[in-house]
Amino acid sequence: MRLLAISLIGILICGCGSSETKTNPPATDSAQPSEPVAAEDTKLKTSAAASEPVSDVKFSDLVGRITLNGQIPPPRKLTVNKDVEVCGAVDTVEDIVGSDGGVANVVIEVIGVEESGDWQWQEPQAGYVIRQKKCRFLPNMLVIPKGKQISVYNDDPVGHNVNTGGWNQMQPPGPDPIVRPVESKAPIKIGCNIHSWMEGWIYPAQSPFYAVTKADGEYSIKAIPPGKYRVVIWHAFLGRQRERITLDAGKVSKLNHVFEARF
Repeated sequence: MRLLAISLIGILICGCGSSETKTNPPATDSAQPSEPVAAEDTKLKTSAAASEPVSDVKFSDLVGRITLNGQIPPPRKLTVNKDVEVCGAVDTVEDIVGSDGGVANVVIEVIGVEESGDWQWQEPQAGYVIRQKKCRFLPNMLVIPKGKQISVYNDDPVGHNVNTGGWNQMQPPGPDPIVRPVESKAPIKIGCNIHSWMEGWIYPAQSPFYAVTKADGEYSIKAIPPGKYRVVIWHAFLGRQRERITLDAGKVSKLNHVFEARF
């Protein structure tokens, strides 16, 4: 009997050990495949972000700088000969900014991107607005999607006459804007028939893949679909230039351009 009892205890002990061994391995096997994959994926994303600082690895970013070769002209002086008490005696316009040759207010637009419902226009909260203050158009240059409406306000205590060539309308002082759609594909010069020195520009963009250079001439356009495109480089007084470029997915492409001084 003692031998039988010892044998039964031995069998029970072995049976428990066998059951525990069969239960643990499946849990260990199921955990192993997911951990290395997650760690490797994180490593790849970190590496890509460090070496290719693109906004989205499926797209391309375009960066660069626009400069002027030659002597930078001084700010233009405009003769103010009407409503001096409101407009001031002398006005100046700085067409080009930057002592190192950087050109400000240049529009860089990628042409030929296939239209998509995913396009993200960064529309201002107040809409696309130009204000007339002290007989000046502010901003002096406004980029607006083709077909969108523009609102022109007169904040001066004197009347203006807003003229784009396409429409020409008197505007008395007051809070009511002139609201018109922008249908042109070409840049539009806006002026005032009453105050001849007033001038501004409206640039109709064909897609959201554009930028306006800063004071140092630098620009950046994010998340462009890869492909071969034309690039329009436009400045109100330096004119329009064109370049061709190939954009690769997951890459940052650089396009610098030099305007030749013609003053």
